[in-house]
Amino acid sequence: MGNLVSGRKISVIAVLLALIALAAFLNVGQFNSTAKAGEHEGFVGLWMAVDPSDGGFNKLSITYDGVGTFDVGLSETFVKTCGGGRGKLSGSGTVEGGNLVVPITIQCLKDPTNELKGDPVGPFPVTFEAVDDNVLEFQFSVLRVPYHKVSSD
Repeated sequence: MGNLVSGRKISVIAVLLALIALAAFLNVGQFNSTAKAGEHEGFVGLWMAVDPSDGGFNKLSITYDGVGTFDVGLSETFVKTCGGGRGKLSGSGTVEGGNLVVPITIQCLKDPTNELKGDPVGPFPVTFEAVDDNVLEFQFSVLRVPYHKVSSD
């Protein structure tokens, strides 16, 4: 009977150690994937801003394809490149050094029809920095525009 109990103790201990090792392995994998998902969630959503340089209203949409690329769509009510008219800016980029880096192309729009006006201009390299969960800063040259999150879906 003593050998049987000793054998069970070893088996129970071995099983417990195996379960602890498995739990630790799964937990590490969970934290790794959460960190990656969190990095992407910091940029994804609908954002709005008022451009401090010209007072134009800006609406920014960022989506993620799940494999490393972010698609950016930005509409502005005042674009200097468009002679002060409305424009849409778009591009696809990736996270580099914690920031979203996107080559942006500008397309001017005709009022009030939203038809395209002229040829696209760009691309220009822009950076989006996640300041916190609800503020994203657009950076182009010396221009910095703070965007505020209005939706993450």
